[in-house]
Amino acid sequence: MRGIWDGKPRSLSLLETIVVDGPIAGGEDDDIKLIVTRAASKALAGMPRREREALLDKAEAFAAAPFAAHSAATPLRGQPDVIRLRQGDWRGICRVDRPADTIVLGTVAHRREAYR
Repeated sequence: MRGIWDGKPRSLSLLETIVVDGPIAGGEDDDIKLIVTRAASKALAGMPRREREALLDKAEAFAAAPFAAHSAATPLRGQPDVIRLRQGDWRGICRVDRPADTIVLGTVAHRREAYR
């Protein structure tokens, strides 16, 4: 499976939120959108390229099938509809907005800072 940029170099705009509108991958949840907030986009831009691409791939896979089992995705205790994505020492915190059919990647940080 290729990423949402399909082989193009991944460059992140720090001026706007990235919204992926079309289907992310085949499946039943074709209308779910993956939204990356400005803060997460800025943090992604500061990550090493390999880690950034791997974390984005995991976010895409999670958004494609949010109710399936994912080895890198774990629900946060005490916070309904909030998921932690792991990639090496980096964490992405996603919020699942079921009524709006969106997954919002709101926080990306090193593991020592992600939960503060």
